[in-house]
Amino acid sequence: MNPQRITIAKATLVVLFAVENVSLSHAAWPTAHGNPSNTGFARVDTKAATSPTVAVNVGNIAPGSNPVTAADGTVYIGNLAGELIALHPDGSPYWRFKLNPEAGSIFSSPAVGGDGSIYVVSTASLGGTNPIHASFLHKFLPGGVWAFTTVFPKSTIYPFTDGGASAAPPNVWALGDREAIIVPVVYKGLGRSEVRVIAFSTADGVIADKRVAIQVYDINGSAPILQAVIDFFDHLITNFGGPAPLSLPLPEAGWPQPGVAIWEGTSYVWVADGIRGTVAYIFDPASGFTEILRYNDSADRLSSPPVVLDNVPAAVVGTQNGYFEILPQNFSISFADAITAAPTRMANNLLAVIARSGQVIVINGSLAVGLPLNGPSIASAAASCTHLFVSSTNELATFDMKTLTKIARFQWTDGGRNAPIIGPLGHVYAIAGSELFVFAPLQRAPFPFGTQTACDPPVSGGGVVAFPGTL
Repeated sequence: MNPQRITIAKATLVVLFAVENVSLSHAAWPTAHGNPSNTGFARVDTKAATSPTVAVNVGNIAPGSNPVTAADGTVYIGNLAGELIALHPDGSPYWRFKLNPEAGSIFSSPAVGGDGSIYVVSTASLGGTNPIHASFLHKFLPGGVWAFTTVFPKSTIYPFTDGGASAAPPNVWALGDREAIIVPVVYKGLGRSEVRVIAFSTADGVIADKRVAIQVYDINGSAPILQAVIDFFDHLITNFGGPAPLSLPLPEAGWPQPGVAIWEGTSYVWVADGIRGTVAYIFDPASGFTEILRYNDSADRLSSPPVVLDNVPAAVVGTQNGYFEILPQNFSISFADAITAAPTRMANNLLAVIARSGQVIVINGSLAVGLPLNGPSIASAAASCTHLFVSSTNELATFDMKTLTKIARFQWTDGGRNAPIIGPLGHVYAIAGSELFVFAPLQRAPFPFGTQTACDPPVSGGGVVAFPGTL
């Protein structure tokens, strides 16, 4: 791809609101970035995150992983010890399940299906200095009962022994009464690595398996991007917290493998291959993945997970070399700062992009402004109808949605590695180190949903925001 490149100069900008028609059926956060489209948005009003009501020790959480919630507010999180933890909305214990040691570690967020079932992926490293891998999809019922474990298919490249490594979160494809779980996975072979996208039945078993990209390299030369991703899996498994193979802020956090984005209510599935391209497929459980669009940069680069734009077959990604790319418009904005996290699509149709060195970049079309953070971050922002929550190494910051000013900060250490999320009752959940902090919701009527929020009715055409910061 040779997109139009626009470099944003220093400026204080005034941007008109462009308000989307929010179509979320409820404010649950069932997948890693809010919903299958990866918007990072919950249609609920929240309080500023000033002081948590409780801190829960959830163990070592992989960089890039975060909790999810069911429609009833139950919170789920997986850790590197292979534990799937369920909490009540207030953070009190519900249940905990320890995977068999052979199943390895949980590197990514779980996902919650339409019937409340929970899906989680684990990966194990097998062997010594040059290990092979095995990955598994596990299904649990809402009460904590294990339903099944499906083994990922073996590599299609020589020597055909690798079982795949995945730090990408599972996502839920649903159309009508059909549902499937879709996960990208990285395989290694002799002198090459590949990324594949795999669809699993909710009743057990693989129903589709498609190669997205492959890298061929000299086995005596420097490791390419996909092999570096695999090396990082092994680093997390054997030496969590030690040196990592990445020369960027938060080097120990590596670069989490991007998950897929699914345009809800359609068959579109977007996959960032983690090499240089973003690919769109039409998915059908009977026929599998059919490629319809592919966009490649001119050089290898890591990327964020894709985010589907509203009501159009298009997606956005951030990249290692500082580009924010809008696909298929063949357009990008340059920030000269790595973008590891999935952008967040706010209710006012602005996009919040987290620059790894430590700022929120708010984008409307080709206009952008940077809001400083207290430390670097690889974590996506979480947006409600009233606030934007951003995790950095030294604080959880709350920005007011109307003014985009920082109105609260909760100081901590070891943040910025895991995204905050918002529960359907308005709780905010955020991780720093091994603690999950729970922030109370507004005191308002709970279920059933339908309580008026700041998103109802949507503002149309008149609001103006004067950005307080500059790039």
